[in-house]
Amino acid sequence: MVLENRLKEFNMFSAFTASVKGFIDTLKLSKRVFPKADVDNYKQQTLVKKVLGIEYAAHNAKDDVLSLSELFSQKLQSSCEEDDLHHVNFNSCKLSLKPLVDKKIINATVCIKLARSGINVTHLKLANSRDVNGIKLILTDNNVNNRYASSIIGHLSGCEE
Repeated sequence: MVLENRLKEFNMFSAFTASVKGFIDTLKLSKRVFPKADVDNYKQQTLVKKVLGIEYAAHNAKDDVLSLSELFSQKLQSSCEEDDLHHVNFNSCKLSLKPLVDKKIINATVCIKLARSGINVTHLKLANSRDVNGIKLILTDNNVNNRYASSIIGHLSGCEE
């Protein structure tokens, strides 16, 4: 969220999203892949040393990026799952969908699934206005049960009045 806000503040968000589509929480992924007993702690420097056998200048931005890239490509990428991926707009999408969660139109899990794919409430409104099955298509594409479709459509119809 901090990165997103700063990029927007300096009018760089569009250029950034043209190159970067999303993020992976490598800490969460590392905790799933490496037992704590094998690595002592989950600091990047420790993981790189224990798992790759490489020592590097931690807190040097270039070396941090290069070592994380090596760690990911050699040891983490094969264990990366869809739930580990977050669209670059994840936080803003999640915030836009929060009213639907608050009103129990969708649950938190559905909110996160949609936000991970970069779907926000504006996308839902647009899909609904373009095609009677637009909401169902978005839900299906994001592995969300279609039973939420009628609630979402009802809510969106109520908002437009």
